[in-house]
Amino acid sequence: QQNNNSIYVYPNNTPTIRIKISDDGSGVSPSTIEVKLDNSPVQYAYSSKEGIVTVQYGDSISSGNHTLSISASDTTGNSSTESFSILVNIPPTAPVVSLTSADKTSVSLSWTASTEGTSPLDHYELYKAIPDEGIDFTLIANVPIGTNSYTDNNIQYPSERIYYIVRTVDTSGNFADSIPLTVQPVSPPSAPQNLTATASDSEVTLNWDAPSDNGGAAITNYKIYRSTSSGNETYYHTTSSTSYTDTGLANGTTYYYKVSAVNSAGEGPKSNEAYATPQALSSPNLSSPIWPMFRYNAQHTGQC
Repeated sequence: QQNNNSIYVYPNNTPTIRIKISDDGSGVSPSTIEVKLDNSPVQYAYSSKEGIVTVQYGDSISSGNHTLSISASDTTGNSSTESFSILVNIPPTAPVVSLTSADKTSVSLSWTASTEGTSPLDHYELYKAIPDEGIDFTLIANVPIGTNSYTDNNIQYPSERIYYIVRTVDTSGNFADSIPLTVQPVSPPSAPQNLTATASDSEVTLNWDAPSDNGGAAITNYKIYRSTSSGNETYYHTTSSTSYTDTGLANGTTYYYKVSAVNSAGEGPKSNEAYATPQALSSPNLSSPIWPMFRYNAQHTGQC
């Protein structure tokens, strides 16, 4: 007889325990078998051919320590009892991870705090998978309980997707993983280039070049800023083109402009400043007549 055997199981897994009963060479099979969980009888199956008792107690057992005992006796009066210590471990609840911010150089994550199961919480583990390096998750950080955020500053492929998992681990080694979070790091684009402003009657036409760096995502639109004094431009209009004609302006007034680019990560810095002054078209002065001018050439013939 061996006592204090330890069996570790998780709830909700319909655990099964198989125990072999030996006749110790007597050749007499057990005539009576009794199985108890915490001193209460439980159902079991017995295979006389294999001499194995199978106990499948389902998912109703609570967390913590329990005692499973099996008693067997035969017709000659031999009997034996075997006891097992069962520890039912409940893992912690899984965290829910979310994206705080991301750009081409870093990704910041946060997650909800886990609740302990059978054992106290010990720490969080952060795992990362990069498709360009394969799909295996690699441990990149251990985070203490009480801290629910982390910034990954090792972004090698800013235009590619990255997968993150946060794992909660308790003092018994039980763990629970978050649902993988997919992140595609991008940053706002750089400033549009070479902004020019050309004036005409009551209009100013703007032209510019796309940013040299789109931040890792397509440019979705441009924001135009305008003012009648230098350096005080405020938002005026949005366009998806790299040119715009501002109409209905006051002739003789100087207008100042800047332009910014926008992608999925947000708005980038503003361009150089450009300005122009609309002027009314000049027309010819018709108030005085225009007389034709003739040129007279006299040729001396030598005659009187």
